[in-house]
Amino acid sequence: MKRLFFSIVAIALIFTGCQKEFVITVKSNDTSLGKTGGSGTYLKGTEIEISAIPKSGCEFIKWEDGNTENPRLIAVGENKTYIAVFEKEKCFSLIVDGVEREITRGIISEYDIKNDDYYIWLCLKSDKPEFIDITGRRRFHDGQLIDLSQKEYEHKGLYWSIGYNVNYRPIFRADGYPYEESVSSGTLYMKYLADSVGQPFFEIRAENCIIESKDEQGNKVNHTIELNYKGVLQWVDRI
Repeated sequence: MKRLFFSIVAIALIFTGCQKEFVITVKSNDTSLGKTGGSGTYLKGTEIEISAIPKSGCEFIKWEDGNTENPRLIAVGENKTYIAVFEKEKCFSLIVDGVEREITRGIISEYDIKNDDYYIWLCLKSDKPEFIDITGRRRFHDGQLIDLSQKEYEHKGLYWSIGYNVNYRPIFRADGYPYEESVSSGTLYMKYLADSVGQPFFEIRAENCIIESKDEQGNKVNHTIELNYKGVLQWVDRI
């Protein structure tokens, strides 16, 4: 019996030592805040990349084991689970005409950014298409504090603009087109900070903005907007 027992133990140890594949599981602490990539079965000794992808208005904080790299390289040596910790972005707010609104996601045109232009939509929680749209040209506007009361000189590419749209119809808009009178005030700021797991990470602010428009009867109306956005924008082919 002793000989049989030791034979079984020896076989088990040999089998364990020869195991060549392990399961890596990558999870989110809250799927409403972000998703992950990298789960799968890999050969022992393989170096793989795992990633944490926050949703708009959220941010990746760390992995549950304390590591803050994203994406993160790991060496496969055992069955293991990695949990990404996400939180709501702390500086993420929008107020239109005195009413706080929720941004559900941000998108940016990949086609335009290849031509040095920013064309951005911040989509709002609504039962109909509703969004803030922002445009700019990287070489002129990235990292610059734009005075909405000042028009731009003529140039190629997009001028700065910020507007509010419902059912794809503009409700109000301010822009830097040089041949129209300025009827706006406040500041606009946009900055391409980095790429986060293949998606662009932007900071966008609109402060003390007053934008003149007209109602359906043709009367002048002043609209206000306060925006503080810092997070991932999703690529789309065109907007």
